[in-house]
Amino acid sequence: MATTTIPVSCSVVAGKTATLGIATSMPGELPASVTATVLSETVAQIFATAVSDMRQVKVIGCYVELAVLSSIYSEYITEVRERMMDFPDENILIEGQQVNDTAIMKALDRALRDYNSAPPLPTKYTIENHPYIDTIILKTLAIIFDTLALAEFRNQLNYGTSGIQLGIRDKGTIYKSVAESYNQEYKNRRDLEKQQLNVEACYGNAPF
Repeated sequence: MATTTIPVSCSVVAGKTATLGIATSMPGELPASVTATVLSETVAQIFATAVSDMRQVKVIGCYVELAVLSSIYSEYITEVRERMMDFPDENILIEGQQVNDTAIMKALDRALRDYNSAPPLPTKYTIENHPYIDTIILKTLAIIFDTLALAEFRNQLNYGTSGIQLGIRDKGTIYKSVAESYNQEYKNRRDLEKQQLNVEACYGNAPF
């Protein structure tokens, strides 16, 4: 019986294109016969739930990409979560975590893009080689709290009963203030760092 082998994911990781996994399907066999040759144990776990319909390969590829990127970003995701104190035992009024790992990872990526595009000197830093990662963390926190504020404003409900005023999703103003504070600190640091990088570039000493 013929074996069909196709790449399931090509993704940009740290600025380079890399094939992250290969899925192999034996036509007519059970879903469990779909196997994978992958580059990490984390990715292998994603393939543990295999599918026989090869039209779903792109979906698998998406999960592979997230698994690999999560391993690269994991240290910084944890640091952001620690800064937010976003842990189940700290979240008394909600179940589990308020912000998931994927959302934090995307916020880190947005923060990197903002930093790299800021004048006076464009840069091409990744999360792995950025010389001022604390600055990126600040922007990440600003992005997250700004997003949380929008969600709160959209769903806010205030009401009163028996002389008691109650509110649901009423923390938008607080989150917005926190976001602006982090963003201002980020901008101050970023601008000073970019100026220093610009000076170093003039003398050939810039670390990028």
